[in-house]
Amino acid sequence: MQDRIYRVYISSTAAPATSEHTAILHGVLASHSMPVCPALWDLGQEGQSIPTNDNGDDWVRRKALINSCDYVLFAGNACYGERSSTGVSIQHQELTYALMRDKPVFCVLLAEETLSQSGASTEELGRVRALRALLKRHNPVFWRQLETLPETIISGFPAFVADHPGTGWSKTKPQITINTAIARETVNNLTIKPQATCEAATALSDNERVSCENFDWLQQHQEFSVQCHVFIHGNCHRVEQNVSLSWADVYEAFRLSLNPSCNEDRIQQSLSVMLEARFSQQILRQYAQAHAADAFRFSETAMRMIRLKLRRHGLVRKDTRASSRKNNVWCLTRAGKAAGHWIGRTSAG
Repeated sequence: MQDRIYRVYISSTAAPATSEHTAILHGVLASHSMPVCPALWDLGQEGQSIPTNDNGDDWVRRKALINSCDYVLFAGNACYGERSSTGVSIQHQELTYALMRDKPVFCVLLAEETLSQSGASTEELGRVRALRALLKRHNPVFWRQLETLPETIISGFPAFVADHPGTGWSKTKPQITINTAIARETVNNLTIKPQATCEAATALSDNERVSCENFDWLQQHQEFSVQCHVFIHGNCHRVEQNVSLSWADVYEAFRLSLNPSCNEDRIQQSLSVMLEARFSQQILRQYAQAHAADAFRFSETAMRMIRLKLRRHGLVRKDTRASSRKNNVWCLTRAGKAAGHWIGRTSAG
C-alpha cells in the first residue's frame, strides 16, 4: 500500500463527532488512505456534525461518494444505525448499495462478548445481529476496546487491500527543484489539444481523416437490458427490463469520464447516472408501491454489446498498458473525439 493512496468510504453505526468515529478516522489515515464520509462534509460552526436524513439529495450524495471510492469500510457497534423513513438504517442501505456495485467491503465489528454487555435493547441487538449475519462471508475483523480500534484497522486493512487490489492513486515521488518557466513550457508542449469540431478533422492527412457521415449510426435506437433496485416497504427488490436508448445517449455517457482515459468502473458509474436520470420515474410508475429506485446499471450482456459496438466503430480503444485482468482502462480515439463534437453540433441544430 505504500506506493498508492486509496479513497475509503466510512459507513459507521457510531454517531459522527464521537470518540469511536474519530478512532475509525485515525485508523484509516494511519493506513495511508483517504477517509470519505458524509460527516466530513457536514461540519457545523462548532465542529459538530449536522444530522443527515434520508431525503433524495442526501442519498444521491452518499451513492456518489461510494461510487468515487476504492473501498468501503463498514464499522459496526451495538447500534443498528441511523434509521430512514422505511425503518432500514442508512448504514444498512449503504452496505447494500456498496455490495451491489461490487465495492470491496472491509468490515470492522464489535466483538460478540462486548456486544452482549453493551446494554442495548433486545430489539436493537436483534437488528444488529441480523445485519452482522450478512457480513460473515466478508471475513470481518473484531475490536473489543475503543483504544484498540485504530490498531485493528491498521493491522487488518493492508492485508484486505492485498487480497482485493484497487485502482487508487499513485503517490508522487519527492519533487526536485526545477526552473518553473521551463516546467510550464514543457507541460504546455505535452498537452494534447482537443479537436475543435468535426470539420477540423479535414486538416489531417488523407489516411487520418474522419468522415462526419460515419456517425449517422449514433442516431439509431437500440434496446438494452437494464437492472436496478426497487424499494417497496423497506425491502429491496432487484428488477431487470429492456429500455430503448439512442447510441448517441449511450456514447455520451460512456465517454463522459474519458479525459482522456479511465477504468471501466468509473465508466459504469457515468452510465448509471444517465440511466437513473432517464428511467427512475418510469420504474416508479410501474411499481405503484415503490418509494425509491436506484442502483441502475446495464446488464453484462448489454455492456458487452456496448463495448463491442464502440470499438468496432473506432470511437474507443483499450489501453493495454494500463489495463489488467480485472481492470480494463479505456481511451478515446481521434474518431471518438470527433464523434463527440458531431453529437454536440447535431443536438444544437
